[in-house]
Amino acid sequence: MAKLVTTFLLATLGCLFTRYHRLIIVLFFVSVHTSAQNPHFPKLKISVPCNDEFINNYKGKWLIHDPKLSPISVNDFHGEVMKRLNAMHNLVSQLYPEPTSADAGWVGEFAKTSFADEVKFVPVQDRDPEETKTRINPVYRYNYTCVLFPWFCTENPNEIMNMYPEGSSGSIVIRANDLEILNENYADGDEWRIEGRPIKRKMFAA
Repeated sequence: MAKLVTTFLLATLGCLFTRYHRLIIVLFFVSVHTSAQNPHFPKLKISVPCNDEFINNYKGKWLIHDPKLSPISVNDFHGEVMKRLNAMHNLVSQLYPEPTSADAGWVGEFAKTSFADEVKFVPVQDRDPEETKTRINPVYRYNYTCVLFPWFCTENPNEIMNMYPEGSSGSIVIRANDLEILNENYADGDEWRIEGRPIKRKMFAA
């Protein structure tokens, strides 16, 4: 009986050991494959001299996507979240299938926040009134960001280089339940509304 149990345990451990090594091999292959597709600061040889016209017309590519969300994201409803973020990306990639003069990558975010809170302002002597929230509307925030990594000429006339992953030249952003534009100078009119209510910026006396 003891011999039978020992044989079973050895067989089980052998199976797990084999699966574990297969997993390591698969992960190693994926890591190497991703690294090969998204090398840092890649350089390419070209058959013609590099100039602004060449760069402006150079057809880039979409980089292999890292499925991890941004560090501040939460894991709630992960499957549905990824479905929606992928739908956002599909929309962007259909509109912009071949990045020009740049390579493109994207990252998603899904975080807990609040939106369209109601506030009141309490007067304070010698400074701006203090803002106090009277009703908080808890929501989840989606954020899809497509980042462009530019190609440019190097000192070698027949070579171009990309700034991935450190340098970017612009982005395409899709937000839901988030309106950072209110922190800028774009809400002076009455065109911004939430549930029909006009959004107004609080103006303080000088």
